[in-house]
Amino acid sequence: MKRFITTLASLCLLLSMTSINVQASLLTETLSTDYQIDNNGFRIYPQFPSTGIYITSTSLISPNDYARFYWEFDSASLIAISFDMTLLGNENNLAVATFFVGEQTLWSQEETMTELSNITLDLSQYDFSTLSSDTIQLGFKLQAQNINGDSVRVDRKGKSSFQISDIELTRIEVPEPSSVALLLLAISFMARRQWLRLRKSYNGTI
Repeated sequence: MKRFITTLASLCLLLSMTSINVQASLLTETLSTDYQIDNNGFRIYPQFPSTGIYITSTSLISPNDYARFYWEFDSASLIAISFDMTLLGNENNLAVATFFVGEQTLWSQEETMTELSNITLDLSQYDFSTLSSDTIQLGFKLQAQNINGDSVRVDRKGKSSFQISDIELTRIEVPEPSSVALLLLAISFMARRQWLRLRKSYNGTI
């Protein structure tokens, strides 16, 4: 019976640790074009055949103009995000590009970047506990700024545009409850065995 309990405990421990190691691995995925859009004035265009996304202003930029696109994710599993980007416009910085998670802006870019640049953001350091829900919106936004008066008219080269491509999100997959249960069961078996051994040793000394 003791051998059976020992074998069962070892098997549970092996299965649980194997399952947890698999389940807790980092998952990196390229985000698809299956995103949601919210815009006012600015426009969003998918870049076919790639998975790139392009946000651009019109020739008449108003203070409240913006466009954003986003996905929904579990904030507890976010580790990092990387993407390639350019930000074009005139010298007055009439729009700012941002990356947001929930209600928090975690990255912004105001100065133009004419060459394609890679950006990597560490999301594991941010505290998302203040968010109202574990499932949050994650995405990018181009927002008008520095607009004097009701609007500013620009030529074709002066339009603000934000191009993003190769968006990769890294998440950690949380172990399933069954894996955790197996681990706890194995630990309880091992602890009981150790306790019985100590008790037997103690009784032998009396």
